Amino acid sequence: GAAAQSFELAATAAADDGARDECRYLEGDARLRAGELDAAARLLQQVAGGGSEFADDAALGLGFVALARGDRGAARTRFGELLERHPQSPLAGSARLERARGRWERVAILG
Repeated sequence: GAAAQSFELAATAAADDGARDECRYLEGDARLRAGELDAAARLLQQVAGGGSEFADDAALGLGFVALARGDRGAARTRFGELLERHPQSPLAGSARLERARGRWERVAILG
């Protein structure tokens, strides 16, 4: 979509790595919302693997990519990685909630 393209262009003009990571994260998030899961995963992985202030945001996004793909096991793993790598993140509560939601769904399915 237009938002993803805008963030892609902004990343090429970014003045430093932090600004580029922010643009990559925002592009990845926009692509996730548009259902472009492969592109979203690629961009979010780039940011999650780095040390920028957006690494935790990207890690959470990777969990949502896995959920969008219907892979609950991978989603639990991704949310767990956020908790391991960024335990003090303001997003840790969201990651815990999504992991618990995944466990509850699994119990409900297995009965």
